[in-house]
Amino acid sequence: MVFARSGRRRGIEYAMLRGKRWTKPQRLTRGADSAPAFVLDGARAKRVIFRRSGRGGGLFALSGLRRWRLAKVPGTGTADRS
Repeated sequence: MVFARSGRRRGIEYAMLRGKRWTKPQRLTRGADSAPAFVLDGARAKRVIFRRSGRGGGLFALSGLRRWRLAKVPGTGTADRS
């Protein structure tokens, strides 16, 4: 699952359900990020799409198997929504 936090620990976080327990949330981003969506592709790569506000904002994608890579979705700006 992915979720956005606000306040002092704001950003996007990720956790997995292993058996009957959730793993400790892993922080993926820091800052004014919101509206995350999680996808597992055919290669079992995790992908998280989210909206980043402020200067240089827009829609961003995190992808990876063990390490996360960040990329801005081309042609998006701060007014775009996920």
